[in-house]
Amino acid sequence: MVDETKDLSKKEQMSFLIRFVDKESNICERSIGCYHMANSNAESLASEIIKILSINKLDIMNCIGQCYDGASVMSGQYSGVQERIRSKVPHAIYVHCYAHRLNLCLVQTLQNIPHLCNFFNTIQNLYKFLMNGQTRYELFVRAQKDKQIPVIHLERLVETRWAYWYKSIQKVNMRFTEILEVLSILSHQGDQTARAIGILKEFSNISFIKTSHAMEILLQTIHCASVELQGASIIQSSAVNLLQNTKQNIQKMRNDTFWDKINNSAKLVAEKNEIVYENSSRNRRPVRLNRNLQDFFVQSTIGQGTYENNSNTSIENNLPLSDIKIIFYTAIDRFLNELNHRFSNPSNEIVLTCNIFSSSSIDYFNLKSPHLVTFIDHYKHFKINYENLQCEFPSAKNLINHVNIDRDDGIHDLYSISKILNQLPNGFQETLKIINILMTLPVTTASNERFFSSLKLVKTHLRLTMGNERLSDLLVIAVESDVSGKINLDDAVDIFSKIKKRRYPLIN
Repeated sequence: MVDETKDLSKKEQMSFLIRFVDKESNICERSIGCYHMANSNAESLASEIIKILSINKLDIMNCIGQCYDGASVMSGQYSGVQERIRSKVPHAIYVHCYAHRLNLCLVQTLQNIPHLCNFFNTIQNLYKFLMNGQTRYELFVRAQKDKQIPVIHLERLVETRWAYWYKSIQKVNMRFTEILEVLSILSHQGDQTARAIGILKEFSNISFIKTSHAMEILLQTIHCASVELQGASIIQSSAVNLLQNTKQNIQKMRNDTFWDKINNSAKLVAEKNEIVYENSSRNRRPVRLNRNLQDFFVQSTIGQGTYENNSNTSIENNLPLSDIKIIFYTAIDRFLNELNHRFSNPSNEIVLTCNIFSSSSIDYFNLKSPHLVTFIDHYKHFKINYENLQCEFPSAKNLINHVNIDRDDGIHDLYSISKILNQLPNGFQETLKIINILMTLPVTTASNERFFSSLKLVKTHLRLTMGNERLSDLLVIAVESDVSGKINLDDAVDIFSKIKKRRYPLIN
């Protein structure tokens, strides 16, 4: 798993992590180090990855997958890093980070809807206005303390971290009344009264309230998937099932009953804050095209530019596009389309092999499953013996069926099966080969992102002249604290003192 970023000295740093399964069937993600890249083209990156594996005495042929972000230099089909690695290791499938893909789905959906772009701009302007001014910030805090409620600080919007978007909207909805009170005060006093009046006008609108409640519910559903996809122990099959469940939950929102709940909650907020509640839709004349053009395919709006083709009106519903219900449904449809587009990759054929190790699947320990045949052929380097599987599968299935599981549904999955069979490794060698490969397949580069968070703590403005090797070593120690904490410092000092002859002994 590889990702890149720039440190404070503007050097391009590449974080390198490996994912593996230990002897106890635990999934581990460990950092190898941080490497300065003078060139960030595909050839340089691929050569550096191969070099790092060689230096650490890791056989590149044991690599079963590679996970990067969606940058063209990494994901290019013809000359990208993933293709250059696959030319040497054909079975190392490329996985576009699931968390990145989910983020791209949301960003692409919201950027194409003008009303939602304006909405999030207003949320961001509110954060800058209240949080960046000391007087305004103190006024917002005091408004909460006067009501004896917990003090909440607003969140800024970060495009690459859209979990902040959900938290930002959630906090705005929680303190909507207090925000209005503060904006009302600042619209009559202070040095930016005009700005306060503008934001207050945007907030004192039923359309804004409806949009805020609708977006909070939509982002809340996606937020659960995003948090889970950032876990280090998640496997491909769980990620696919999670995304399918997210799709179903979002699809259930596209009905009038669900919208009525949003509408009613927005109405209560409007009444509480004495905001006039009125229907945002207006009756408009039906759209009729020229009868002489009924037998032709028309691509232009024929002068009727006030309708959907000009982003103002929906022809289908005869309602203005600012109607929040239409916008909400549009966001749902576009997000589902993005999910279907970005998560339809050929590696799913390999991932479907996980169904063989799920007691709720019809392919449960099915030797004739076409996915198993494809899997064995793809990973032929590991020499999985199909004849031995014919003996192991029936025995493993019978053994697992007699073992109770703590789950309420009683379903055995890849995790529980691996734990059971790992107690008898010599009897189920070929089966454990398949399970270990499936559990090792990468899902996300979130661990690389966490590695970069430590980079900002280690390489500060006071350490800009730090060497590349020292930076890498310090980062590994900082990130892998659970392992580095077990090091005996006395033994480390003894080893360091014996590395070379010194003029003065370090230890007396």
